[in-house]
Formats: sequence, C-alpha cells, structure tokens
Amino acid sequence: MKWTKKMTPEAYLKRFPDTKDADVARAAVAAGEGERAGPFEFSEAEPKGAAEPEVVEERPAEITVPEEMSAEAGDLVQKAQDLNIQTEEQYAWVADFIGACKALRRKIEEYHNPNIKRWYEGHSASIAAKKKDLEPVEQAISIAEQKLREHRAELRRLEEERRRKAQEALEAQRAAEEEGEEEVPFVEEVELAEREAINALVTPPVEAPKVEGMAVREIWRWKPDPNCHEVINGVPATVSREFLTWDTKKINDTVRALKQDSAKVVGGIVPYAEESFAHRG
Repeated sequence: MKWTKKMTPEAYLKRFPDTKDADVARAAVAAGEGERAGPFEFSEAEPKGAAEPEVVEERPAEITVPEEMSAEAGDLVQKAQDLNIQTEEQYAWVADFIGACKALRRKIEEYHNPNIKRWYEGHSASIAAKKKDLEPVEQAISIAEQKLREHRAELRRLEEERRRKAQEALEAQRAAEEEGEEEVPFVEEVELAEREAINALVTPPVEAPKVEGMAVREIWRWKPDPNCHEVINGVPATVSREFLTWDTKKINDTVRALKQDSAKVVGGIVPYAEESFAHRG
C-alpha cells in the first residue's frame, strides 16, 4: 500500500510498527527528530517480507482469430446490409447466407472457447483460494465488530436511562417549586430512586470512546416486517407497488406455456411471437 501522506515518526511507528520504513522512523525518534522536526514522508507501508502472490501464467494482452477468419467476418455486415429479397431464389440465398454466418460463428466460438475455459477455471480457482484464506480473517472481524455493536448498544441504553432519570428529576424539581419549595430536599429520608434521579442531572453523558484510526458510520439496511401477517408471493402485502419488480423468469415460463393467453394470467403485459431461424449442419 503506497503511503501518500506525511506523518511524524512517532505516529508512523504507532500505526505501522512492522513495515519496511519502521526502522527509519525509529532512527528518527532516537536522534530526536520526532515531533519537533515536523512530519516526515514515508514511501510505503508494507509489512517486512510481505509474500508476493504466485503468478502461474501471465495472460496475453489479446487473443484474435486467424487473419483469414477475421477477414471473412469483417465483410459480413456490409453484405447483410446489401441483401434484397424480391424473389424466392433471393429468399433462399439469404437463408443460406444466415447459415454460413452461423457456421462461421461456431468456428470463432470453437477457437476462443478453450482459452475462455482455461482462464475461467484459473479465475475461479483464484477466487476460491482467496475466499478460503480470507474466511478466518473475515470471521474474526465479524465477531469483533459484533462485540463493538453490542457494547455501543449497551452504552446507548445507559444514556437513555440517564436522560430518563434527568427528566424525572427535572419534573420533580418543577413540581416542588410549584408547591413553594426552592429545591428538592436532599436528606437521608429521601428514597434511593429520588437520589438517583437528582444525581442524573449532573451525570456526564454515556458515550463510546473515540479510537484513533477507526471511524463509525451508520449503514442502513432492511428486513421484512415481522408484524405484517399478510404475505403475497413471499412479499408483505403492505409493500408499495413502486418497490415491486418483475419476476421475469416466472413471466417467461408462463408466456412460453400459455402464449397469447398468458396476458390474462400475468396482467400488464402484451405477449408476442418473434420468429427465430434454425439451421442444421
């Protein structure tokens, strides 16, 4: 990870004690060139002896079909634009032209498919290896972050309790003033609950500590409302229509099965048939 900002050696050592530039920072601190000398610029923040990923094979920049195949394909667009059907012979000629195009398409696919398969398998294997190596790290992060969330939730609960007691104490003081008393008497006979309410007025807020290098932000997510008991196709009936999307797979299956009559079942669609041309050989 390239480091583009300047830091004091002390700050650098605190955040990156095991990096290549840590020795430089230690030397600067030992020589008294720390805070007083101002910020230093460090070139990188990579762990010492960081393992480089093994590159099995470098991918070629571009793979193209043989020149004759490329030239043949390059002329097809202009030929297709020049097609004109007026007679049965011309109709048959266009059908043959489509068949020849599809045959060339198969040749190009067969030429590229081995490379696509090879690189896809390599990509899939790399993704799987990375996922396996990251699994314990991600699990540890998830567990630790959940503990932070639970602690912050408890702090919020304590803060709400503090505010509630402060409000109760304030209301009690106002009630006492309305009865002609200047303040709530603070004597041994006052019940413990009342003392806590009065003390809450001067109790400092309950907040989570600020940690250098870590920021906390809210990410809003959602889940189905468990209190909505009317569900249609797995979706609560109270969801606004603007947030509903097409189930294209189900609609496609229905249209293929019922054809024109599918409009009565799905609603809001216009089924239509589109001709497709299949060539043998």
